[in-house]
Amino acid sequence: MFWNTTTQWTAGDPSDEKGWELVTVSTRSSAKVTGLPSGKVSYFRVAGIGTKGMGPWSQVVSTLVK
Repeated sequence: MFWNTTTQWTAGDPSDEKGWELVTVSTRSSAKVTGLPSGKVSYFRVAGIGTKGMGPWSQVVSTLVK
């Protein structure tokens, strides 16, 4: 079975769809994101991509980058 995950990131308002940026598309279950701005909250969301296309975005999670 073919599947990927796609991960997006934003440091802005997570409800603003235009602010999201693609950071990874991978067949792995984890991803390392580098170069994030320090001292800011970063938001992430993930979606699966399978033979029928992309699924819905996950719940948004956030972290403070030190």
